[in-house]
Amino acid sequence: MTEKIEELRKTLAHLHEQLESEAPIAEETQTLLQAAMLEINEALERASAENPSTASSADSDEEPSLLDRLSQMAEEFEESHPAMSAAVGRVATALSNLGI
Repeated sequence: MTEKIEELRKTLAHLHEQLESEAPIAEETQTLLQAAMLEINEALERASAENPSTASSADSDEEPSLLDRLSQMAEEFEESHPAMSAAVGRVATALSNLGI
């Protein structure tokens, strides 16, 4: 499990680099990505400290899960920011593999 968490941390670092280097991203989208990254980091901290199956931050059926929101962002970036889309997709896959 620790290897998967470390891999996700590396993927998050790469996504952060993409955010810094990509063409300008709409402020609203950048805010959503930053909020998602914060939520991911919090989930990673919980996963490191306890059973990963309890690390999910999706508490409400009304609100889309973090994984759903990341998948949607990846789709939205596909044409305008393909590298960002790939990075977000890798984060979503890593989260799914961890059960977060």
